Parts: sequence; structure tokens; C-alpha cells
Amino acid sequence: MIEYIQHDITNIICVQPFACLPNHVVGKGVIKAIRERYPEANIAAVDYDPGASESNQTNRIKLLMTVAKDNLKQKSKEKNALKTEMNTNNIKQNITNHS
Repeated sequence: MIEYIQHDITNIICVQPFACLPNHVVGKGVIKAIRERYPEANIAAVDYDPGASESNQTNRIKLLMTVAKDNLKQKSKEKNALKTEMNTNNIKQNITNHS
């Protein structure tokens, strides 16, 4: 998961198969540590076993997608604000240079 995040893939679904105790114990602990180290990480653990309801699985994936869309909108707003600030600074510099 860290390799994905380091390559700008921050939306990750960790699919946990039926009766995979190592993934339930280690995986969930690792996810917590990854989120602390990489706050931009959007990770959802989805269990696929007979006891997991389909609606719970679907809701977890939908929540991950909603957070991903919100993060994308926020990045877009920040990028636009930076462009606007750079344009304003360029205009001010041009006015200063021509004065």
C-alpha cells in the first residue's frame, strides 16, 4: 500500500478474503499506521466472507469513492487558487516593472 501511495495512488481498497486471520490482524493494524504516516491515504478494508453483508461491502466502497471525489475537488480548488495567486503576482510584477 505504501508503494501505491508513494506513486500518487491514494485510494486503495484492501480486499480481505474469507478467514484470512493474518490480514485481519496485521492488515488493519498496518492501515492505521499508514494513515498516520500518510494522511492523504484513503484506504477501505472490505471483507469478503460468508458473514459479510453485500450492502456493507458496497457502502464501504461507495464511501471510499465519495472521499476520493471530495479530495479531488479540494486538490482542484487548491490548484486553481495557486494559479490565481501566481497570475496576480505576475500582474503586480509587470506593473512594478513598467512604472
